[in-house]
Amino acid sequence: MNKKLNIGVVGLGFIGKKHIECYEKMDTVNLAAVADINAQVLAKECDYKFKVYTDLDEMLRCESLDAVDVCLPTVFHKEAVNTALHHGCHVIVEKPFALQSAEIDEMLECSVKNGRRLMVAHVCRFMQEYRFAKEVITSQSLGKPLYYYACRNSATPKWSSNNWLADKKFSGGTVMDLQIHDIDIANWLLGEPTEYKMVEINNPQLGTSNFGHIISTIKYSDKEVAVLEAGHLMPDIYPFYTAYRLICEKGVIEFSRGADIKFTLCKENELNDMTEEYHSKYEDINPYFEELSHFADCILNNKEFDISTEEAKKAVNTVNKLLENMF
Repeated sequence: MNKKLNIGVVGLGFIGKKHIECYEKMDTVNLAAVADINAQVLAKECDYKFKVYTDLDEMLRCESLDAVDVCLPTVFHKEAVNTALHHGCHVIVEKPFALQSAEIDEMLECSVKNGRRLMVAHVCRFMQEYRFAKEVITSQSLGKPLYYYACRNSATPKWSSNNWLADKKFSGGTVMDLQIHDIDIANWLLGEPTEYKMVEINNPQLGTSNFGHIISTIKYSDKEVAVLEAGHLMPDIYPFYTAYRLICEKGVIEFSRGADIKFTLCKENELNDMTEEYHSKYEDINPYFEELSHFADCILNNKEFDISTEEAKKAVNTVNKLLENMF
């Protein structure tokens, strides 16, 4: 394989454009082409410097690609991933992996059959605040984890093409598209989920929209508990907000990001405000760039991915277990 990874992107929505911005800044990647049904129009608007196709198959036939980045609505993941794998390309696919476990199994089988690798893009794994929590648990510096709370709230999305995010047949709804970020992190931190409960609140003023506000409770094999909140019901002016609280035997970590950032570590009789340290060390780190650089490095140098396909599958399975246990 060449020193640079020759890659094509399929899907030029919100995430596809973010990925393109990152690839254009990478020394290890050559962004050769993109494919999207509206690509020609988007190319004129954005003055792209790479080849543009309106069809994934055509891009694969005409380009010599090492890898494909799939940024399509979730319902189309399986077909695009398997098409790229059959053409001999490695694949990174945006989270969630798929809507159902059976689709994931087909992609995993196709990956093995074609001898090509597959990574799922769970960007929160590359955010320093969550890596810090994982390091604390791994090192046992605060003892055993007991409880994890996380929330992720956004204004009602209005930017997806044909409003596909509002249709559960395409996106899986708020729990699958948004809360899965925190479900994956909770599984990563706490282990194997064993019990599930979920409630969803909808806003009648949004009509037939499938956007909701989700509260999920998950119990884990060593009696740890996660309570997760995620919502797509905030007003347009509301800033995107995320936060978590990790309570362990010997202390607690709290992080929040909205209009500003707050990061604290409390243990015994000591309260450490790590906000300034976070700003100085991590504020300029782009997690999307880190994620995609990691994918390229692992393909070029035959390294293991930081997130396995089995972990990504577990996140989808956890969502579906929650949906089976709504009240």
